[in-house]
Amino acid sequence: MGVYSLIEKASYALRGQLGLIEKASYAVDRWGDSPPLPKTHFGGALGALMIVGIAIYAVFISVMYQARPATEVSSVLWSAADGPFPMELTCFAEHCWYSVDYSADLHGQSAKCVRALLAPKSGCVTLRAGDVARINSCYTQLPMSGVRLYFAGDTKWNSTTEGSMGLAGTEAGNQFGFTIGSDMEGGAGMPIRPMPSPLRSGVSLLNYVHTVNKTIGAGAPGSERHEWFTQFLSPSSPTSNFGDDQCKAALAAYSSHRTALSMAPFFNVITVTPPQGFMAHVVGAVGGVMSLCDAVLVAFVILYVKLSSLKSQSGDDAVPICCGIAEKPVPPPVLVGCV
Repeated sequence: MGVYSLIEKASYALRGQLGLIEKASYAVDRWGDSPPLPKTHFGGALGALMIVGIAIYAVFISVMYQARPATEVSSVLWSAADGPFPMELTCFAEHCWYSVDYSADLHGQSAKCVRALLAPKSGCVTLRAGDVARINSCYTQLPMSGVRLYFAGDTKWNSTTEGSMGLAGTEAGNQFGFTIGSDMEGGAGMPIRPMPSPLRSGVSLLNYVHTVNKTIGAGAPGSERHEWFTQFLSPSSPTSNFGDDQCKAALAAYSSHRTALSMAPFFNVITVTPPQGFMAHVVGAVGGVMSLCDAVLVAFVILYVKLSSLKSQSGDDAVPICCGIAEKPVPPPVLVGCV
Protein backbone atom coordinates (compact mmCIF):
# COMPACT_ATOMS: atom_id res chain seq x y z
CA MET A 1 0.00 0.00 0.00
CA GLY A 2 2.88 2.35 0.79
CA VAL A 3 4.39 1.92 -2.67
CA TYR A 4 1.00 2.37 -4.33
CA SER A 5 0.41 5.53 -2.31
CA LEU A 6 3.76 7.00 -3.40
CA ILE A 7 3.05 6.19 -7.06
CA GLU A 8 -0.37 7.81 -6.79
CA LYS A 9 1.09 10.96 -5.22
CA ALA A 10 3.82 11.16 -7.87
CA SER A 11 1.16 10.74 -10.56
CA TYR A 12 -0.89 13.60 -9.14
CA ALA A 13 2.25 15.79 -8.85
CA LEU A 14 3.29 15.03 -12.44
CA ARG A 15 -0.24 15.73 -13.59
CA GLY A 16 -0.09 19.10 -11.83
CA GLN A 17 3.24 19.94 -13.48
CA LEU A 18 1.85 19.00 -16.86
CA GLY A 19 -1.11 21.25 -16.18
CA LEU A 20 1.22 24.19 -15.47
CA ILE A 21 3.19 23.48 -18.64
CA GLU A 22 -0.07 23.31 -20.59
CA LYS A 23 -1.23 26.65 -19.17
CA ALA A 24 2.14 28.24 -19.97
CA SER A 25 2.01 26.84 -23.49
CA TYR A 26 -1.46 28.23 -24.04
CA ALA A 27 -0.40 31.58 -22.55
CA VAL A 28 2.24 32.15 -25.22
CA ASP A 29 -0.01 31.00 -28.04
CA ARG A 30 -0.75 34.47 -29.50
CA TRP A 31 -3.14 33.23 -32.16
CA GLY A 32 -5.44 30.60 -30.66
CA ASP A 33 -8.74 31.57 -29.02
CA SER A 34 -11.54 29.09 -28.95
CA PRO A 35 -13.71 29.11 -30.89
CA PRO A 36 -13.07 29.09 -33.84
CA LEU A 37 -9.26 28.90 -33.53
CA PRO A 38 -8.45 27.05 -30.28
CA LYS A 39 -5.20 27.39 -28.41
CA THR A 40 -2.71 24.62 -29.15
CA HIS A 41 0.69 23.46 -27.98
CA PHE A 42 1.91 24.04 -31.53
CA GLY A 43 0.86 27.68 -31.33
CA GLY A 44 2.48 27.91 -27.90
CA ALA A 45 5.76 26.55 -29.26
CA LEU A 46 5.72 29.05 -32.13
CA GLY A 47 4.87 31.85 -29.70
CA ALA A 48 7.79 30.93 -27.44
CA LEU A 49 10.18 30.82 -30.41
CA MET A 50 8.86 34.18 -31.58
CA ILE A 51 9.42 35.78 -28.15
CA VAL A 52 12.98 34.45 -27.95
CA GLY A 53 13.73 35.55 -31.52
CA ILE A 54 12.36 39.07 -30.97
CA ALA A 55 14.34 39.40 -27.73
CA ILE A 56 17.55 38.49 -29.59
CA TYR A 57 16.64 40.90 -32.39
CA ALA A 58 16.00 43.71 -29.87
CA VAL A 59 19.46 43.18 -28.35
CA PHE A 60 21.01 43.20 -31.85
CA ILE A 61 19.17 46.42 -32.76
CA SER A 62 20.30 48.06 -29.51
CA VAL A 63 23.95 47.22 -30.21
CA MET A 64 23.73 48.41 -33.81
CA TYR A 65 22.10 51.67 -32.68
CA GLN A 66 25.23 52.65 -30.79
CA ALA A 67 27.20 52.59 -34.07
CA ARG A 68 24.69 54.57 -36.13
CA PRO A 69 26.31 57.65 -37.71
CA ALA A 70 24.75 61.08 -37.66
CA THR A 71 22.81 62.20 -40.73
CA GLU A 72 24.32 64.92 -42.93
CA VAL A 73 22.22 66.96 -45.33
CA SER A 74 23.87 69.48 -47.67
CA SER A 75 21.86 72.35 -49.14
CA VAL A 76 22.90 74.89 -51.76
CA LEU A 77 21.56 78.42 -51.22
CA TRP A 78 21.87 81.70 -53.09
CA SER A 79 24.35 84.08 -51.46
CA ALA A 80 22.30 87.14 -52.41
CA ALA A 81 19.33 85.90 -50.35
CA ASP A 82 21.28 85.31 -47.15
CA GLY A 83 23.98 86.73 -44.91
CA PRO A 84 25.78 88.44 -43.34
CA PHE A 85 28.63 85.94 -43.56
CA PRO A 86 31.23 86.04 -40.75
CA MET A 87 34.85 86.31 -41.83
CA GLU A 88 38.11 86.24 -39.84
CA LEU A 89 41.15 87.95 -41.39
CA THR A 90 44.68 87.92 -39.92
CA CYS A 91 47.47 90.30 -40.92
CA PHE A 92 50.83 88.65 -41.78
CA ALA A 93 52.66 91.74 -43.07
CA GLU A 94 54.39 94.65 -41.42
CA HIS A 95 51.51 96.98 -42.31
CA CYS A 96 47.93 95.96 -43.16
CA TRP A 97 44.68 97.73 -43.96
CA TYR A 98 41.21 96.65 -44.96
CA SER A 99 37.97 98.28 -46.01
CA VAL A 100 34.38 97.14 -46.46
CA ASP A 101 31.99 98.89 -48.81
CA TYR A 102 28.45 97.72 -49.69
CA SER A 103 26.83 101.14 -50.00
CA ALA A 104 26.01 100.54 -53.67
CA ASP A 105 24.13 97.34 -52.76
CA LEU A 106 21.60 98.95 -50.41
CA HIS A 107 18.94 98.64 -53.11
CA GLY A 108 20.25 95.57 -54.91
CA GLN A 109 19.88 91.81 -54.52
CA SER A 110 21.81 91.79 -51.22
CA ALA A 111 19.88 94.67 -49.64
CA LYS A 112 18.67 92.48 -46.77
CA CYS A 113 22.22 91.48 -45.86
CA VAL A 114 23.62 95.02 -46.21
CA ARG A 115 20.93 96.44 -43.91
CA ALA A 116 21.92 93.86 -41.27
CA LEU A 117 25.48 95.26 -41.16
CA LEU A 118 26.45 97.90 -38.61
CA ALA A 119 27.25 100.21 -41.51
CA PRO A 120 27.47 99.71 -45.31
CA LYS A 121 30.95 101.31 -45.29
CA SER A 122 33.71 100.62 -42.75
CA GLY A 123 36.23 103.24 -43.76
CA CYS A 124 39.92 102.26 -43.80
CA VAL A 125 40.96 100.13 -40.82
CA THR A 126 44.67 99.76 -39.92
CA LEU A 127 46.19 96.50 -38.66
CA ARG A 128 49.63 95.31 -37.59
CA ALA A 129 51.27 91.93 -37.99
CA GLY A 130 49.33 89.37 -35.97
CA ASP A 131 46.18 91.47 -35.65
CA VAL A 132 42.89 89.72 -36.31
CA ALA A 133 39.85 91.42 -37.86
CA ARG A 134 36.43 89.78 -37.54
CA ILE A 135 34.02 91.26 -40.04
CA ASN A 136 30.68 90.47 -41.61
CA SER A 137 30.44 90.33 -45.39
CA CYS A 138 27.73 90.13 -48.03
CA TYR A 139 27.47 88.97 -51.61
CA THR A 140 27.78 91.60 -54.31
CA GLN A 141 27.74 91.61 -58.09
CA LEU A 142 29.43 95.00 -58.31
CA PRO A 143 33.21 94.97 -58.92
CA MET A 144 33.85 98.05 -56.75
CA SER A 145 31.95 96.62 -53.71
CA GLY A 146 32.95 94.12 -51.05
CA VAL A 147 36.00 93.48 -48.86
CA ARG A 148 39.34 94.98 -49.93
CA LEU A 149 42.72 94.14 -48.37
CA TYR A 150 46.03 96.02 -48.50
CA PHE A 151 49.47 95.20 -47.08
CA ALA A 152 52.99 96.64 -47.25
CA GLY A 153 56.46 95.96 -45.83
CA ASP A 154 57.99 92.61 -44.96
CA THR A 155 55.67 89.65 -44.57
CA LYS A 156 55.82 87.72 -41.30
CA TRP A 157 55.48 84.14 -42.46
CA ASN A 158 57.42 81.50 -40.55
CA SER A 159 57.72 77.74 -40.85
CA THR A 160 55.67 77.12 -37.69
CA THR A 161 52.63 79.07 -38.89
CA GLU A 162 49.75 76.70 -39.60
CA GLY A 163 48.48 77.36 -43.09
CA SER A 164 51.70 79.11 -44.21
CA MET A 165 52.02 76.47 -46.98
CA GLY A 166 55.78 76.94 -47.32
CA LEU A 167 55.66 80.72 -47.79
CA ALA A 168 58.28 81.48 -45.12
CA GLY A 169 61.56 82.85 -46.54
CA THR A 170 60.39 82.77 -50.17
CA GLU A 171 59.86 85.49 -52.73
CA ALA A 172 56.31 84.23 -53.26
CA GLY A 173 55.61 84.89 -49.57
CA ASN A 174 55.81 88.62 -50.25
CA GLN A 175 52.66 88.32 -52.40
CA PHE A 176 50.61 87.02 -49.46
CA GLY A 177 49.78 89.42 -46.63
CA PHE A 178 46.57 88.02 -45.08
CA THR A 179 44.96 84.74 -44.13
CA ILE A 180 41.27 83.95 -43.92
CA GLY A 181 40.29 81.60 -41.11
CA SER A 182 38.12 78.49 -41.26
CA ASP A 183 36.59 76.35 -38.51
CA MET A 184 37.58 72.90 -39.68
CA GLU A 185 36.14 69.81 -38.02
CA GLY A 186 38.31 68.65 -35.13
CA GLY A 187 38.35 65.49 -33.05
CA ALA A 188 37.81 64.33 -29.49
CA GLY A 189 38.52 67.11 -27.03
CA MET A 190 38.91 69.64 -29.87
CA PRO A 191 35.67 69.98 -31.85
CA ILE A 192 37.04 72.86 -33.94
CA ARG A 193 40.46 73.00 -35.59
CA PRO A 194 41.36 76.48 -36.87
CA MET A 195 42.72 76.41 -40.42
CA PRO A 196 43.95 79.69 -41.97
CA SER A 197 44.26 79.99 -45.76
CA PRO A 198 46.72 82.55 -47.25
CA LEU A 199 45.30 85.25 -49.51
CA ARG A 200 47.42 86.43 -52.43
CA SER A 201 47.40 89.93 -53.87
CA GLY A 202 45.10 90.13 -56.86
CA VAL A 203 41.56 88.77 -57.05
CA SER A 204 40.34 85.70 -55.13
CA LEU A 205 36.98 83.94 -55.21
CA LEU A 206 35.61 82.79 -51.84
CA ASN A 207 33.37 79.75 -51.39
CA TYR A 208 31.52 79.65 -48.07
CA VAL A 209 30.33 76.58 -46.15
CA HIS A 210 28.18 76.87 -43.03
CA THR A 211 27.91 73.72 -40.89
CA VAL A 212 25.25 73.33 -38.19
CA ASN A 213 25.95 70.31 -35.98
CA LYS A 214 22.85 69.42 -33.94
CA THR A 215 24.60 66.49 -32.25
CA ILE A 216 26.37 69.14 -30.13
CA GLY A 217 24.48 71.40 -27.75
CA ALA A 218 23.55 74.83 -29.12
CA GLY A 219 26.26 77.39 -28.41
CA ALA A 220 28.90 74.76 -27.55
CA PRO A 221 32.19 74.65 -29.52
CA GLY A 222 31.63 72.77 -32.76
CA SER A 223 27.86 73.28 -32.87
CA GLU A 224 28.35 75.82 -35.67
CA ARG A 225 31.29 76.15 -38.04
CA HIS A 226 32.19 78.67 -40.76
CA GLU A 227 34.59 77.65 -43.51
CA TRP A 228 36.02 79.66 -46.39
CA PHE A 229 37.67 78.02 -49.39
CA THR A 230 39.68 80.31 -51.64
CA GLN A 231 40.21 80.14 -55.38
CA PHE A 232 42.84 82.43 -56.87
CA LEU A 233 41.52 84.12 -60.02
CA SER A 234 44.02 86.79 -61.09
CA PRO A 235 47.38 88.24 -59.90
CA SER A 236 46.35 91.72 -61.01
CA SER A 237 44.01 94.07 -59.17
CA PRO A 238 41.97 96.01 -61.73
CA THR A 239 41.25 99.63 -60.93
CA SER A 240 37.53 98.85 -61.38
CA ASN A 241 37.73 96.76 -58.22
CA PHE A 242 38.94 99.75 -56.23
CA GLY A 243 36.74 102.52 -57.64
CA ASP A 244 36.04 104.22 -54.31
CA ASP A 245 39.30 103.36 -52.54
CA GLN A 246 38.76 104.17 -48.85
CA CYS A 247 42.43 103.46 -48.04
CA LYS A 248 43.94 105.62 -50.82
CA ALA A 249 45.20 108.28 -48.41
CA ALA A 250 46.67 105.76 -45.94
CA LEU A 251 48.57 103.95 -48.70
CA ALA A 252 50.14 107.07 -50.20
CA ALA A 253 53.40 106.63 -48.26
CA TYR A 254 53.80 102.88 -48.96
CA SER A 255 54.54 100.57 -51.83
CA SER A 256 51.63 98.25 -51.17
CA HIS A 257 49.81 95.23 -52.52
CA ARG A 258 46.06 94.93 -52.69
CA THR A 259 43.60 92.07 -52.77
CA ALA A 260 39.97 92.05 -53.89
CA LEU A 261 37.73 89.35 -52.39
CA SER A 262 34.71 88.19 -54.35
CA MET A 263 32.16 85.79 -52.84
CA ALA A 264 30.68 82.99 -54.96
CA PRO A 265 26.99 83.45 -55.89
CA PHE A 266 25.98 80.38 -53.89
CA PHE A 267 27.08 78.70 -50.66
CA ASN A 268 26.56 75.40 -48.86
CA VAL A 269 24.77 74.70 -45.61
CA ILE A 270 25.53 71.32 -44.03
CA THR A 271 23.13 70.20 -41.30
CA VAL A 272 24.23 67.34 -39.06
CA THR A 273 21.43 65.70 -37.08
CA PRO A 274 21.63 62.88 -34.53
CA PRO A 275 20.06 59.50 -35.33
CA GLN A 276 16.49 58.74 -34.32
CA GLY A 277 15.84 58.47 -30.57
CA PHE A 278 16.78 55.11 -29.03
CA MET A 279 13.30 54.13 -27.82
CA ALA A 280 11.57 55.20 -31.04
CA HIS A 281 14.15 53.31 -33.11
CA VAL A 282 14.01 50.06 -31.08
CA VAL A 283 10.23 50.05 -30.55
CA GLY A 284 9.63 50.78 -34.24
CA ALA A 285 12.00 48.06 -35.43
CA VAL A 286 10.76 45.42 -32.96
CA GLY A 287 7.12 46.32 -33.62
CA GLY A 288 7.63 45.89 -37.35
CA VAL A 289 9.21 42.46 -36.89
CA MET A 290 6.41 41.40 -34.52
CA SER A 291 3.78 42.34 -37.08
CA LEU A 292 5.61 40.39 -39.77
CA CYS A 293 5.95 37.32 -37.53
CA ASP A 294 2.24 37.49 -36.64
CA ALA A 295 1.25 37.59 -40.29
CA VAL A 296 3.45 34.61 -41.18
CA LEU A 297 3.05 32.38 -38.11
CA VAL A 298 -0.73 32.72 -37.86
CA ALA A 299 -0.93 31.04 -41.27
CA PHE A 300 1.02 28.05 -39.91
CA VAL A 301 -1.23 27.88 -36.85
CA ILE A 302 -4.41 27.93 -38.96
CA LEU A 303 -2.98 25.22 -41.21
CA TYR A 304 -2.05 23.10 -38.19
CA VAL A 305 -5.53 23.42 -36.64
CA LYS A 306 -7.22 22.54 -39.93
CA LEU A 307 -5.05 19.46 -40.43
CA SER A 308 -5.60 18.37 -36.82
CA SER A 309 -9.35 18.81 -37.23
CA LEU A 310 -9.42 16.74 -40.43
CA LYS A 311 -7.33 14.01 -38.81
CA SER A 312 -9.62 13.90 -35.80
CA GLN A 313 -12.74 13.66 -37.94
CA SER A 314 -11.32 10.88 -40.10
CA GLY A 315 -10.29 8.93 -37.01
CA ASP A 316 -13.66 9.25 -35.32
CA ASP A 317 -15.95 8.60 -38.28
CA ALA A 318 -13.80 6.07 -40.17
CA VAL A 319 -15.34 7.35 -43.36
CA PRO A 320 -14.58 4.99 -46.29
CA ILE A 321 -13.65 6.58 -49.57
CA CYS A 322 -14.74 5.01 -52.86
CA CYS A 323 -13.66 6.35 -56.20
CA GLY A 324 -12.61 9.60 -54.54
CA ILE A 325 -16.10 10.21 -53.02
CA ALA A 326 -16.60 9.86 -49.30
CA GLU A 327 -19.53 7.54 -48.48
CA LYS A 328 -21.46 8.39 -45.35
CA PRO A 329 -22.17 5.39 -43.10
CA VAL A 330 -25.74 4.13 -43.28
CA PRO A 331 -27.44 4.27 -39.88
CA PRO A 332 -28.93 0.97 -38.61
CA PRO A 333 -32.70 0.46 -39.04
CA VAL A 334 -34.91 1.47 -36.14
CA LEU A 335 -37.19 -1.32 -34.90
CA VAL A 336 -40.52 -0.23 -33.67
CA GLY A 337 -42.16 -2.63 -31.32
CA CYS A 338 -45.90 -3.31 -31.15
CA VAL A 339 -47.71 -3.34 -27.86
